[in-house]
Amino acid sequence: MEYLSTELMRTLEEISARLAALESAIAVRDANETTRRESSLWAIEELRAQASASGAVIYAGVVPSSSGGQIEWQYGLPIDIIVARSWPERAGALSALAHPIRLRILQLIFEGTDRIVDMAGLNDTGTTGQIYHHVKLLADAGWVVPAGRGRLAIPSARVVPLMALFAIVDSPE
Repeated sequence: MEYLSTELMRTLEEISARLAALESAIAVRDANETTRRESSLWAIEELRAQASASGAVIYAGVVPSSSGGQIEWQYGLPIDIIVARSWPERAGALSALAHPIRLRILQLIFEGTDRIVDMAGLNDTGTTGQIYHHVKLLADAGWVVPAGRGRLAIPSARVVPLMALFAIVDSPE
């Protein structure tokens, strides 16, 4: 019986030592996370750790969705891939945003006014025909999709990029 008690005590001591090591490792990890979050360039530091020699761009966001949930989205590319792609081929997606009424339509959809008939009743959106014209251009460029029963939606994969565009426009020089 005494043998069992000695063996049990040794096992408990080993478990205690392992638990102390785990707690210490967690404390170090938490301290590093806090330091990283408190750094003014935490995203750049993380990107630098993952980027290739040519550099990279990443954008991400957590945005409330119209369904009451959240859209969590991130995307990143190495600079050499961005530069190698045809920039003029992306003009359609960008030019679809280059009109105040189309931007207002996207803003309304994001805010919950997602039917053309409701948009037509507002002063700053134009006539129903004009709204249909703008919605078609937005849909052709992938910024708007039908959501059933005459409703429109911004695809989840486009919400954060849209917000990022406005964050870029509003960013300090």
